Amino acid sequence: MALAIAPGRRVPRLTLPGQALTLLLLLAGALTVQAEPIQADFHGRRLNAAFIETGTDREEAVLVVHDIWAHQDMALIRDVQAGLAARGLSSLAPTLSLGIDDRRGRLACADGMQPDERLVPAEIGFWVDWLARRGYRTLTLLGHSYGAARVVAYVVEQQPRLVTRLILLAPRTWQPGDIRAARDENASVPFATLLRQAKAHPDALLGPARLPGCDGVHIPGHVFSAYNDPAAVPHVPTLLARIHIRTDVVLAAQDTPAPWRPEEIASARQHLNVRVHRATGTDQVLRSPYLAHALDTVLAPQANLSTVASDKVQLLFLALSDCTVCLRMEREVFHPLLRSGALLKRAQITHLLLDDPRTLIGFDGQYVTADALAERYAARVTPTLLFLDARGEPLQPPIVGYTSPDSVAARIEQALDRARGTLSP
Repeated sequence: MALAIAPGRRVPRLTLPGQALTLLLLLAGALTVQAEPIQADFHGRRLNAAFIETGTDREEAVLVVHDIWAHQDMALIRDVQAGLAARGLSSLAPTLSLGIDDRRGRLACADGMQPDERLVPAEIGFWVDWLARRGYRTLTLLGHSYGAARVVAYVVEQQPRLVTRLILLAPRTWQPGDIRAARDENASVPFATLLRQAKAHPDALLGPARLPGCDGVHIPGHVFSAYNDPAAVPHVPTLLARIHIRTDVVLAAQDTPAPWRPEEIASARQHLNVRVHRATGTDQVLRSPYLAHALDTVLAPQANLSTVASDKVQLLFLALSDCTVCLRMEREVFHPLLRSGALLKRAQITHLLLDDPRTLIGFDGQYVTADALAERYAARVTPTLLFLDARGEPLQPPIVGYTSPDSVAARIEQALDRARGTLSP
């Protein structure tokens, strides 16, 4: 039997109850949150960022990554930082240099523009290290639109241990066919021709070409590839399968540039560590009050166990984000059971990551840490499956560890049947 031992216990940052949070937000609305300007040298370029520190507790900070060619001072990024501060979270919002020394403000669309996306992963890593040196023990990466795609790609490629959560606001999505069709529309040079030229001569000017929101410019081949080559453009719904930390995806219902397909949304919801939220009535800009609601939603407790229906079994899946055995169980056992639909009719499934910094609401309606809950059931290894009633009382012995999908799936089905038979009418 393969087991993963839980790490040392850590007390996560507490989430404020609703009334206290409402009061705090009202107070925050009357105050101006002042960000500290940060400038740092990185490989001969001056990088700029805006930093807001909310106190001396350095359990968690949020690294905010902006949209394509945007910057730290754009209204949405300022609002995100203010909203995080109102909720007690420190944050750092850098302006990605894109190869430009001391970049400030939005990058203008012009002939010869050379935004170098190849530098983005290294700069995200630089700011992750900056926050680590500041003393923060866990980090959340928050990306908006194209920035969301970049933080997902960074986590997939680098697997940074300090990053324990992702928040993706209106993340971009596209398929190769979409890119080709969009770039071919009214283009004087076919997309396929430009892409071949870009790959053959990455530093040579080509065009006229189309970029997102920028038409008819002559640009270096590597710039064209960064925003148009399907092999280089991150596809968030596909990459989510390789993300194992808690991830919240906020989809703007009126996001016309990059709406998610129904099959992409369904695929994302197959992953137990991913939560998909819909922000209705807004586009990808997420203006107030939609942004405030989105932040309340994604920063809510990890789970609310007090809402379990009395006629359902609470199936609690205790895991760690870096537990490979847990990931195999999720992929090989839970995905097929969820696709069949039979599991959700009998049980409420809650996936708890013991290294998620958030608290959760326990069966009694009080805040509790995932670690403390695991201690209650003497769950000292992961994965562990608990079969509980609405009060949190065990209905069946736990399933500990993972061997093969067929045997574990059968044991889950049998345990659920026996557990349902013992539920109080």
